[in-house]
Amino acid sequence: MPLDDPNSACEASFGQIEYASFKRSRDLTQILKSDSITMPKVSVITPCYNSEKYVGQTLQSIGSQSFEDWEHIVVNDGSTDGSRTVVQSFAQQSSKIRLVEQTNGGMIGARITGFKAASLESSYLLFLDADDCAEPLMLERLVHYLDAHKEVGLVHTGYRFIDEKGNFTHYPEVKYRLVPHGLWLRKLPQDSPDTPFVSIFTLCVIISSISLIRRSVYEEVGGYDPAFGTHREDTDLFLRIALKSKVHFSPEPLIRRRRHGGQDTTSSPEFKQKSYLQTQKLYAKWRKGEGLTQDEKKLVQSAWRFKQSRVEPYQAFLRAAEYLKHKDWINAFRFYLGGLRRYLLSWIPGLDF
Repeated sequence: MPLDDPNSACEASFGQIEYASFKRSRDLTQILKSDSITMPKVSVITPCYNSEKYVGQTLQSIGSQSFEDWEHIVVNDGSTDGSRTVVQSFAQQSSKIRLVEQTNGGMIGARITGFKAASLESSYLLFLDADDCAEPLMLERLVHYLDAHKEVGLVHTGYRFIDEKGNFTHYPEVKYRLVPHGLWLRKLPQDSPDTPFVSIFTLCVIISSISLIRRSVYEEVGGYDPAFGTHREDTDLFLRIALKSKVHFSPEPLIRRRRHGGQDTTSSPEFKQKSYLQTQKLYAKWRKGEGLTQDEKKLVQSAWRFKQSRVEPYQAFLRAAEYLKHKDWINAFRFYLGGLRRYLLSWIPGLDF
C-alpha cells in the first residue's frame, strides 16, 4: 500500500474535516519522506501478527501526525500473511519507519523487542496495535501534555471504535474510573485528569494504544513482564507505573480502536475464560506483594478491599438492572441480593475478603 493511498480506510476518514485541518500545505508523502529526525522524541512500537489488512492504515495514521518528531518500529511477529510486504513498502519510503523481524513469540515479546530496537534518545513511548489508528493530533496533544506535567508518567486518552472498513461504530464497553466515596463509590468525571491506582486496580479501561508513556518511568518499573502472558498485561504495567508517578487522563478522543472478526471477542467462551484466568493471575500477583514497600502493600490491600466490598456489589447491581429490563425477575433478584450481601458483609470488623 503506498504512503499516499487515498483508499486507506483511516486515511479516508482523516480526509474529512480533521485531516484537512492538519494537512495545510504539505502532503503525506512529503511528511514521511522527511528524514531530518535523527533523535526522535517519540518511539511508536507496533507488534504485528497477520495484520496485512490493517497495518498500512496504522502506519498511515502515524505518518499523518502534526507532530513530526517520531520513529515507528513495527515488529513482525512471525506473520504468515503479507504484513511484512506492506510494512516494507512504507519503510522503503521513509527511514522513520523500521521493520524488525522475529519468530512468533506473542504480543508482549514483540513489544519488548520493539522497545529494544527503539532509539535510546526518545523520551516517550506509544505501543500502538497494528489495527488501530491515531488521530492526526494525537502525538502533538499528548507530547505537549507530558512536557507540561513532569510528574505524570503516563497519559491516556479518549477513543472511538471503528469497524473493519474504518467506519465509526458502537461497541459496548465500560469506560468509567471508579474511586471510593463516603460509604459507596463514584465515577470520576471526564474533566478529572487524575487516574489513581485504585481505578487502575479495578480495571478501568486503559490499554497500550491509548497511552503515551514517559520512557524513564517505563524503564524504572522494568517495562512489560514477559512472564505475565497476554490479557491484563497492560494493567500490570500501568499499576507499576502508578506506584512511581501520576497517571492522567485526557478525554479528547485521539485513537480509533478497531473491532473486527480477526480479534478475540468478549463474547467468545475462549476469550472469557482466558480473561478470567489472567485477571485472577493479576490479582494474585499484586496481593502477594513481592518487591513492594510496606506503604505500597497497604495501597494494594486498600484497593483490593474497595474492589471486593464496593465495586463488585456495584457491578452486581448493574447486572440486576439489566435483567430487570428484560423482565428476568429471578436473575435480577439473585444479583441484587448477592451484591447487597457482599456490601453488608464488608461492614463486619476483621472480615477478610
